[in-house]
Parts: sequence; structure tokens; C-alpha cells
Amino acid sequence: MLHQDIRPENIMIDTTGTVKIIDFGSTSVAGIDEMKSADEEHAILGTAQFTTPEYFLGEFPTAKADQFSLAVIAYQMLSGKLPYGTQVAKARSRSAQRRLHYKSVINDDTDIPLWIDFTLRRALNPDPLKR
Repeated sequence: MLHQDIRPENIMIDTTGTVKIIDFGSTSVAGIDEMKSADEEHAILGTAQFTTPEYFLGEFPTAKADQFSLAVIAYQMLSGKLPYGTQVAKARSRSAQRRLHYKSVINDDTDIPLWIDFTLRRALNPDPLKR
């Protein structure tokens, strides 16, 4: 099962500190997806700022899509910015996606460990095979 719309508004933390993912309206379930029409299969689901780059190429989603979305949220929590700004949604070809460059969350004002930046860099790679 893939959520396909992981974004801050769909993550809730209850009074006990338990994290819950909500809004399963865009969820893809193996076996059920085969019954969809071709138009439904290629529709981009989710919020553009948190959507994985391969969706914009019309590729079938994998678990790495939700991983990318979670990494965007973590990056935004640490830096206050989106890792690629609005450029992911505009990158509609492999060559355009190769031009997306990760900007480190490490700066003089933070004490973020290097391993976190390395992990985010990998999880936010536009190429799902390199995540």
C-alpha cells in the first residue's frame, strides 16, 4: 500500500505522542490498481511540493515515493524550506530532473549532524534508484 499524499497536513500527533498518518484517499493498493483505467493510472496524486519526481514522468509509484515525501517533510522541518523549491513539479523530463541540485540543511546557525544531511540527500535524490 502506498499513501501517495504524505504531507504535513496528513500527519497527526495525538496527546500520547503517537504519530498517525491520515487521509488515505490517494492510497494505491496492489491488486486493486490493476482494475483502474489508463487515465486513472497516470493521474498525479498528492500535493506537488511533496510529490516524488517520478510521478511527473508518468512512472508507476513505488515505496520510494512515500519515502521521498517523508524526506521533504523532514527537510522542511529542519530548514524551513523545500529541498528543490517548486522545481520538482516543473521537471518533466529525466534531463530536467538531473539538473535538480540538493542544498544542504547544514549551515552556521544549526547543529544538525552530518549524517542527517547525508540521509536527506540520499532520500531526496530525484532518481528513485539512488534513494
